[in-house]
Amino acid sequence: MCYPDKKRLAVLNDYKTVRNVSVLCQKHGISRGTFYKWLQGSQAGQPAPQRKQLHSPEHLLAIDTLLRQRWCCS
Repeated sequence: MCYPDKKRLAVLNDYKTVRNVSVLCQKHGISRGTFYKWLQGSQAGQPAPQRKQLHSPEHLLAIDTLLRQRWCCS
């Protein structure tokens, strides 16, 4: 699941007052691993990670074409 920057910043700001990570993560509905990744990134000054698109429209069209050729012309 991809979280917007607003949620990430809200969690990190809330960490300043709620120092119990388990309670904080439960409150925001995230895992502790996600929290620590966000915390490490914020301390290093890194921007929020962006998800890479797995398939381009061209890639999907190529797969569709190959499957149609295989199943329609057999």
